[in-house]
Amino acid sequence: MIERWVDFWDRREGPESLALTRILVALVIVIDLGSALALGLVPELWAPPPLGLGHVGLSESPPLISGLFGASSGTALALYVLCVVSAVAVLAGFALRPAALVLAIASAELARLAPDGERAVDVVLRIAVLVLACSRADACFSVASWFRARRGERRVDEVPAWPRQLLMIQLVWVYFSAAQNRGGAAWWPWGDFAALAQVLSDPHYARFAPGWTAGVYPLTQVATALTMAFELCAPLLIPLTLFERAGGGRVFELARRFHVRSAYLALGVCLHLGIFATLRLGIFSFGMLALFTVLFDPVEVKRLLAFVRGVAARGAVQ
Repeated sequence: MIERWVDFWDRREGPESLALTRILVALVIVIDLGSALALGLVPELWAPPPLGLGHVGLSESPPLISGLFGASSGTALALYVLCVVSAVAVLAGFALRPAALVLAIASAELARLAPDGERAVDVVLRIAVLVLACSRADACFSVASWFRARRGERRVDEVPAWPRQLLMIQLVWVYFSAAQNRGGAAWWPWGDFAALAQVLSDPHYARFAPGWTAGVYPLTQVATALTMAFELCAPLLIPLTLFERAGGGRVFELARRFHVRSAYLALGVCLHLGIFATLRLGIFSFGMLALFTVLFDPVEVKRLLAFVRGVAARGAVQ
């Protein structure tokens, strides 16, 4: 038993999945930081009162950055720039480990400057960045891999799989724990699966005027039920992913035959795109979808990239 546990965490695999996760997670963070600048919220979102919306000095434990450099708009701006630069470095795969560590610490300090601006998805992505800092996510699709090739070094074909597996467990826990914390009856059959109809009519979050769901109420009920099913069944993703290609017995053979895992992932993608289309929740949908890449084996990622390249090549010829 112990040997199997050690073997599981000591697995090696191709670097493609982790590299794609690195790119997409960092891209979402860069876009989020860029949107704050586009909206004219830099540095006001993190600057202390009365200059901005930050809460520096209002808590018992002020941010470290304020203690070192003082609470000011300049400090907030410098920290924001540090976040952007480190996020771009992670995206490019340049000096991944120090860049990822700086990004995690700097983004946490930004959150402490303006606690009301911190979202759950920010914490999830920050944890992902810390895990990526301990990985070889820069083994391909990166500036680092380009420099290695220029120096004539051998291409990295295998990297430790445990960072991807750890991120997979984190993702599963996020969804499963979300289902456990659905306290309102409206999320369950005895509440008529009315939750999404209520949320989609909340003017704080909804993209459309309240009341529009009345004409599609049955569809919102189905969507609520599918959301709960998706979150409650999240733990099944781990065995379904591990036994996708082989093994697991007759039950998993049936799951492969009927493409249960693919259907589950497609449902998750549709749910998040639906959330993005109907609710104003910032980067939540695309932040979570960026982590979906850890659910794909590197072999699957290579097939997908080959397919995309093939389509692009055919388009270029035409």
